[in-house]
Amino acid sequence: MSVDRSKLDFYSGDQIDQILAVFSGSFSATSRPAAQTVGASNNTGISDFSFAQGTFTVDGGSPQDMGSETLVNGETVQALFGSQSGVLNIYYNNADTVAHTIAYNIALLSKPSNTLFTLPGTPNNKLYFDSRKNYQKIALQDSQSVTVVAAVGTTPTDTVVTIPHNLGYRPCVRAFLDNSVTLVDLLVRNSMPLIFNTNVLMTNTVDNANVTFRFTNSDTTAYTLKLHYRIYYDAN
Repeated sequence: MSVDRSKLDFYSGDQIDQILAVFSGSFSATSRPAAQTVGASNNTGISDFSFAQGTFTVDGGSPQDMGSETLVNGETVQALFGSQSGVLNIYYNNADTVAHTIAYNIALLSKPSNTLFTLPGTPNNKLYFDSRKNYQKIALQDSQSVTVVAAVGTTPTDTVVTIPHNLGYRPCVRAFLDNSVTLVDLLVRNSMPLIFNTNVLMTNTVDNANVTFRFTNSDTTAYTLKLHYRIYYDAN
C-alpha cells in the first residue's frame, strides 16, 4: 500500500504488532475433559493463520496470560489458543472435578502474509499515532521450515534452531509453530499436542546474542513444521 506521508502525524520505520481483531467471550470448562478441548470458536474472516495473544479468567478471578496454568481447588485450569484458516479456537484443560467458567479476551495479530492496514476515519483524513501507548517495536521477524528429526530407536534426538539477534540484551520474543493445519503459541505449555505427538518437548533460551529453540523428539516419527518468530526492541 502506498502511504501519503503528508497525511501522517507520525511515521516510524519500525514495524509494530498490528491488531486485526479482538475476540471476547466465555464458556463452561467441563470437569476433567479430554486434554485440549475446544471451548469456543471464533470466525476471523481471514483465510490464513494469524498470531494471537490475550488473557483469560477462571470464575471471574484475576486475568492470566493465555496459556498460563492457574490453580483452582488445588487443580490446574488452563486456556490456550490454536489458529486455523479462518478460525481462532480457544482450548482448555481442566483437571478439577467441577466445571469452571472461563472468560477470554484475545487479540488477533497480523503476520507478514496477512497484514491489513486501514486508515481511521478522522475528520481531516489523517492517520494519528498515539505515542502515549507502549507499542512494541519489532527488531527482527521471520518464518522458516524446521524438520524435527525422529528418535533413533529409544534414543531421543535434539533439533536445535538458533536465531541470532545481536541486540546486546535479552529481548522479548514471540514464537509460533504450525503444521499447515493449526498454528499455536510455541512458548505455551501443553500447546504442542495440538500439532504433533506429545513425545516432542520444546525448550527455549534467550541470551544477549541469540534465541535458541530446542526440540527433543522421543517419537520415531519426524515432523516438518514452520517456525514463526518475532524479536522485539527493549521498551527502554
